[in-house]
Amino acid sequence: MMLWLAFLPMAAALDEECLLQSQAVTKDSAADSLDLPDCSDLKAIESFCKVEAHRGPARGSTCTFSCEHDGSVKNLVHGGSKGIELVSDSAGEENPMHTNFVSLPHVNCYDGRGAHSYGMEDWKSKGYKTSDNGCAHDCYHNSGCGGYVYFFAQGMCFQRTYISPDPIGECELGQIGTESWTFTTNIKKKSTPRGRGALGSFFEIPHVNCYNGRGGSDQGVEQSQGIKGSEEDCANHCNMADAACSAFVHMSAHGGLCFLRRWVSSDPVGECEKGQIGTESWLFTTYVS
Repeated sequence: MMLWLAFLPMAAALDEECLLQSQAVTKDSAADSLDLPDCSDLKAIESFCKVEAHRGPARGSTCTFSCEHDGSVKNLVHGGSKGIELVSDSAGEENPMHTNFVSLPHVNCYDGRGAHSYGMEDWKSKGYKTSDNGCAHDCYHNSGCGGYVYFFAQGMCFQRTYISPDPIGECELGQIGTESWTFTTNIKKKSTPRGRGALGSFFEIPHVNCYNGRGGSDQGVEQSQGIKGSEEDCANHCNMADAACSAFVHMSAHGGLCFLRRWVSSDPVGECEKGQIGTESWLFTTYVS
């Protein structure tokens, strides 16, 4: 009799544990039965995560994502005919969507200053609220968009039909300590143009010189400095250097001089030397792959 009574508390504890597990399963099942957000509508996904904060990994109609503790969206991945595309911001993680653009921080290209928005809907060209990655996603999937400007101070996206190949010379450059410093121009990469050969795999930034201590490094390619030749010759030298070279600087004076670079800063306007009109410094062009 006493032995049987001793087992009563243990049985009650087991019943309580089973009840808690049953409730947890029911809760998870209820969460899974929620309407899946439309993956083409970022706001729908954001609304979902505000309700389902702490949820962690989740899925939508044609995508997967995570809901953070603060209700924000992280690791939004779309699955479709174009493959996997990461759209949302994620601290410390590379964003594959941005590999389709060349970014120039502190540069603002707009109508009359190195860009135009002909044929673009007003709401796209005059600015709308979204994340930087959302802006990249929108422009990438808009065949009429040649690039975009993102205004970080206000979280605004401005799509552009065309952006000048000379943004440093034609667009507005930001001033440190002002809101103009928080603009970034992003130019959509195009397939290699016919006739450009090796040079077609590089993007040129005229009037910018990146070198050791000023936004660039020649580590591993120290012997490939001041080589005589054209921009095409320089591109070929860089490609032959393989992983040791990801960029180069070309000076159009003195018959053409080539300087290979192991790497160049992602902020060439802020870190590299900008040329001055009327001086030889204006004749340098940095090429990044």
